[in-house]
Amino acid sequence: MGTCNIHIMHNAFLKGLDVIRMSVSEFIVNVYYFFNGWPKRCEEFTNIQIKLAVTQHKFIKHCSSRWLTLGKAALRIIEQWDCLIEYFTIFIPKKCSNLMTASKYQGIVKQLRNSLFKAEIYFVINSASIYENFSILFQRQEPLIHVLHDELKKLILIISGRICKQNVLIKWSGDESVFDSNNLLTIPQLPSEVSDLLNNSNTKEIEKKIFIENVKKHYINGALHILNKSSYGVSPKIKYFRCLQPPELKKNEVAMILAKWLIFFL
Repeated sequence: MGTCNIHIMHNAFLKGLDVIRMSVSEFIVNVYYFFNGWPKRCEEFTNIQIKLAVTQHKFIKHCSSRWLTLGKAALRIIEQWDCLIEYFTIFIPKKCSNLMTASKYQGIVKQLRNSLFKAEIYFVINSASIYENFSILFQRQEPLIHVLHDELKKLILIISGRICKQNVLIKWSGDESVFDSNNLLTIPQLPSEVSDLLNNSNTKEIEKKIFIENVKKHYINGALHILNKSSYGVSPKIKYFRCLQPPELKKNEVAMILAKWLIFFL
């Protein structure tokens, strides 16, 4: 209704990433192009996959402007994590030290040695899946206007539920006040993999706090973009199309039958 909500989801997720400046997307692109077009490097990496008994998958190409590829590409990075560590921090320094001066190599190694970077990847994977579920639903061929309002609201509540107090969400009236600082959880709900990595990390507490605050910013900016730009906020009357949902149609059908029968009693 007046806007492309799939495109809105795309922008909401990217805005959430931009504000926290996580470099997962850049890392994925760098890893892909480090091997793409270099058969010898691919062969060396395959040998490490065999050595570590890791599935011999190739890295997935990701375009930084298309977030739908980010989740799958990031999952592949996690799958190949041990191989990446072995190849870039052990194999290359021993066997191909001439590559160590390349900026792309240095950027990759810097992130591999970042104690919070794996947690960032898991977080991005999880967040991308939230938005992806909405996009997949509304890429169907059939009309879905009757569920659009409810699905947008559900998405906002899922995102808000990660950072907002439950009692606030129960009373939420649909405005931005839900993200006021006094309505936020001290520690947001994090994917279990992220929590485990944070708890077991030797990272300084101040850096962990920054990570937590960035998570909050990511969710807030994404949700606010949906609130202000999607049909939920721009075209609030879409909620009336809920009457076309099967349960509502059934209710209306019953009401119509009753109305017809009532004529005989007037």
